[in-house]
Amino acid sequence: MEKKELDSVAQAIVQFIRGDPKRYRSITNFKSNIPSKLRKQIGILKNSEDQDVIKIINSIKPQPFIYTKIFPRGERKYISTYTPIELCLQCITEYPQLTINQISTKLPFKKEELTQILNVLIKEGKIGIEIELKVGNRSKWVFKLKSEVTPITNYNSDRTELKRAYDNLERGRGYVEIYEIREHLKWERDQFDNLLETLWVQGDIVLQTSNQESLTQKQRDDSFLDRENTLRILLLWSGM
Repeated sequence: MEKKELDSVAQAIVQFIRGDPKRYRSITNFKSNIPSKLRKQIGILKNSEDQDVIKIINSIKPQPFIYTKIFPRGERKYISTYTPIELCLQCITEYPQLTINQISTKLPFKKEELTQILNVLIKEGKIGIEIELKVGNRSKWVFKLKSEVTPITNYNSDRTELKRAYDNLERGRGYVEIYEIREHLKWERDQFDNLLETLWVQGDIVLQTSNQESLTQKQRDDSFLDRENTLRILLLWSGM
């Protein structure tokens, strides 16, 4: 398939996935409902194995310009062209004052993954928590947007720039020291840290500890301190 045709097919896949009101589709839904012309172009059958479908999508998707990710939840797998942060924000925008259990039924994440995403959004000041008193004096936690928030507009460009810097600095090691990539990008600390945390929550990168003895104090300061006050030294790119 030539590049022009490949780009056209990739865009058609994106439009099809985004055509679902939930903004994501299960792999079963994808196999069953994909338009026949597109099905022939990419060679997917209704009885294709899920792993084969995922491989085809991953080989065609227009990375890094459009985010595409497979979310496993139990026995089912889901695909979306929105980031987990964007999906969560859009859900809370459409259905304000939801409990975590209610949010969980509307999104393709495991509850522990959803908890991490909500914690990131709370830390960034995008959502707040309120206690609502129900009939019989029973209370529940609900999540609300703190103000009118649009999805992260610079996410794709920032992610692309970070990945480009990682590829330039990795040099066959399989990792990059976080202080190296921070120094290379010269971003504001919050911009860099927030993107790292978002990518870590989404499973696109792994942040690891390592021996600090060989680092200067500045290099330690330019590493990444996580929520448990553990200093993360190494960044490994695990996503696409």
